[in-house]
Amino acid sequence: MSNKIIRGVSIIFYKDIGGQRLYLTIFNTKTNNVSITSGAEDEEDGGDLFRTANREIKEELNINPDEYILHPTGIINSFIFDKYKTEREGCQAEYYVFYADISSIKREIYQMEEAKYIKWLSESEIINLLTFPNQTQVFLDTIKLIP
Repeated sequence: MSNKIIRGVSIIFYKDIGGQRLYLTIFNTKTNNVSITSGAEDEEDGGDLFRTANREIKEELNINPDEYILHPTGIINSFIFDKYKTEREGCQAEYYVFYADISSIKREIYQMEEAKYIKWLSESEIINLLTFPNQTQVFLDTIKLIP
């Protein structure tokens, strides 16, 4: 186990449909969990977490950066990777949280190689399905900041 802190991002996507706010949820085949869009910083990101977020969004959801505006929340999700991410198990992580409205995207958002399925859920549905308790709290803290 390394003492290095793994930096990354989590992005909460939302859209308003018929007066109801829904949040994008993914089932990740790498970790076998239900989560929000997240990923670790790569060397190619050059320390820029906006780059990390844009890359992860493109990789997982095939959404281009010109289709949304990322809003940093100031929330940092600090946690230790567990058995769901075996290659990082026991490593400390700090994931910086963003949100983005993608109501304007009319095309279907489809899963890429990393995601098994994508589903739009209400707040009450998502908090009951997220695999990690700390991610549930981060989700609840973040949605308070969304206008």
